[in-house]
Amino acid sequence: MSTLDDELSRLDIFLNNTLDQHEARLLKSLKALEDKIVSLYARLSTDADGNLKGPKWTLAQAQELHKRLVREFAQQYEKEVDWLSSDYRSIEREVKDFTKAMGVDEAFATIDKKMLAALKKQDFNVYETLSNQTVEKIAQGVYDAISSGQSFAMLSKTIMAAITGYKDIAGRPLSQYAGTFAHDSLMKYYRNVHLTNADAAGLDHYMYYGDVIRDSRPFCAARAGRTFTKEQVDSWNGMTWQGKSGNVWSCCGGYRCRHHLVAVKKEWVGETTVGLNTSSVAAAGTKQTRAFLKSLEGQGII
Repeated sequence: MSTLDDELSRLDIFLNNTLDQHEARLLKSLKALEDKIVSLYARLSTDADGNLKGPKWTLAQAQELHKRLVREFAQQYEKEVDWLSSDYRSIEREVKDFTKAMGVDEAFATIDKKMLAALKKQDFNVYETLSNQTVEKIAQGVYDAISSGQSFAMLSKTIMAAITGYKDIAGRPLSQYAGTFAHDSLMKYYRNVHLTNADAAGLDHYMYYGDVIRDSRPFCAARAGRTFTKEQVDSWNGMTWQGKSGNVWSCCGGYRCRHHLVAVKKEWVGETTVGLNTSSVAAAGTKQTRAFLKSLEGQGII
């Protein structure tokens, strides 16, 4: 049987590689979509100086191009989102492989297919909302540009700002919102699959697994590498901390958190790894850390 350290390391590498792959694919797809949209709107009529002609000449063009805009988003962006969701199957396999390698009875592995399908549908709906918001932003930018006789060069920057971002234009682009959601939805899906299987297997101890790096949240630094009961983990939902984004079982430390709760048997871990590790948090010495430790003391946790 594999050791816990071996399996945790393999699982962590898998998750990190999958996260990086998903975000890279999404960004590449959005950049290709951006190029298509800019090329599409280059068909708008301009004068000799490169400025868009008024509504009399370009409004009908813009209305027709808007239909193409919607189709391009459906074909490029939503196609990529479909692939991201389909790749969730690899997470299900990985959770099964981890539990099997650790010698846990495979009777645990009855995954609730309806629950997982609902999670995938929920994720798709969020991606679709982000897509619709971006399409609306681009359409508004086009009509504003036509009304003001803006240059096509400026319109192309507006389009880029909406999809992948443009340095001189404020606001968060689709790539930033979708990238964060791609990260968080994959981790949430993994955590839900793992928790479902752990419950079925009767496992009730969880290791908060993942590295502690320079910008780790104090919440995560205090727990990384430590083991807790299910009741202890449940109690964290009543706490507040910077970056918290939802139920700790699904979100752990919050937005873009790569930590995960791994179901273990108590005999797999030493007694020294049980409970909070406040020393590693205190070592950071930041104002945020001191406030976090004070909040733990106030709640009687340390």
